[in-house]
Amino acid sequence: MDFSSKNIYKNPLLYLIIFAIGIFMRSFNLNDSLWLDEIWSMLMSAPEKSVGDIINACKTDTHPPLFDILLHYALLIWNEDITGRLLALFIGLIGIISTFYYTLKISKSYYASFLAFTLLSLSYFHIYYSNEGRFYTFLYFLSLGVIANLYLFLKEKKKVQLLLFVIYSIVLVYTHYYGVILLFGLSLIVLFLWIIKEIDNRSFISFIVGGAIILLLYLPWLPYMFSGSENESWMNQAGLGQFFEYLYNYTGKNPIEFLFVLTALVLSVKFWKSNKILYSILFGSILLGFLIPLIISYLSIPMLHIRYTFIYFPSLIIMVAMFWEQTPLLSEQRKRYLYIVVLLAILINFFFVNDFTQGIHKEAWKEVASDIAKFNNENGDNVYLEQAFYLNYYLDKNEHPDAQQFSSYQNEASFWFLQTPYDSLEKLGSEYSVSNTIDYGNDFILQYYTVEK
Repeated sequence: MDFSSKNIYKNPLLYLIIFAIGIFMRSFNLNDSLWLDEIWSMLMSAPEKSVGDIINACKTDTHPPLFDILLHYALLIWNEDITGRLLALFIGLIGIISTFYYTLKISKSYYASFLAFTLLSLSYFHIYYSNEGRFYTFLYFLSLGVIANLYLFLKEKKKVQLLLFVIYSIVLVYTHYYGVILLFGLSLIVLFLWIIKEIDNRSFISFIVGGAIILLLYLPWLPYMFSGSENESWMNQAGLGQFFEYLYNYTGKNPIEFLFVLTALVLSVKFWKSNKILYSILFGSILLGFLIPLIISYLSIPMLHIRYTFIYFPSLIIMVAMFWEQTPLLSEQRKRYLYIVVLLAILINFFFVNDFTQGIHKEAWKEVASDIAKFNNENGDNVYLEQAFYLNYYLDKNEHPDAQQFSSYQNEASFWFLQTPYDSLEKLGSEYSVSNTIDYGNDFILQYYTVEK
């Protein structure tokens, strides 16, 4: 391969190598214990459930039902723990390919498209959630389709692009409520572009018609979006500085990659005049995708979390790729040296600095249930905890009697108690003594209690 020529970015072999590395990086931890939200999804989407059951459960949950329905049909094919993660991984890989496709359509550059493809393939943030049997990679893929097709429609004025924007949007808002935030932010951006006369009346009216169709098709679910809201939140209140913290965490706390991304984000401002529609959408979706939930958090309850910012992550990837393709700050030779340094930093951080490859990087429900089943072969003590619903998912798989809520405890001579990070109970009374303790990390502590005589 001739790395001195831009034609290298058209070479399929280079893409296959990067894609293979990306798949390999996503292959760790797939068989590790599911964490609390994944267990919830597996139970709500179980094969014995009906689609109606799933929809009804989501009416009072924190997200719409579409991903859970997809997971349900995947579990009908293969009812295993790994199925949810493989579904998320598969959608994530489609997202990588789609990123290349849409970046090429937007930038008309194989150079920028390759950079976007590589950034996402090796993105710690995307890899982490490709390993989780939830809707986050789907959120990325759908947000990409919404953002890209909106830009292409406003730029090229083709009806098929407006149709795709509408389709992606409907699927998005039935997948996650942050999709509504993205569409609201994009609506403000389109209004701004119309006011400054970057788009004509016909395009603006067509967008309004498309938005009306989305709203009409979402109306049946709209009441549940508000009825499912909580009076309290498990999330901490975020601040403006959280934006840069998120940016740092996207890279797996890799300072070299962080500076690579931050430089592109800050200096891309100077390209705004060259394509006001594109950079208004990219900058606008990033800033509003963060600020809108931040404002809601201050007015109501905290709702901003890093994993929900996948709604604007496609804009960040595309912007960074286009900046480093277009910027005259470095010669082409120096850019290639920079890419090599960033690539090595990403791989070193992932394999040797970060603990992602070490296993059990989320929660230890599976390991706890396995140990309890092993220890309880002889005496069959009861198991208590505050979050019995989740541990029982794995106890059932070990053919062990269900654990009980600690509130149902009744003066037993001995029993197991599992502390988790979700507990409100700090400790048991002094009438108990502990004869065995296993610390699984991440605030999971299994203890064997006996009553003091």
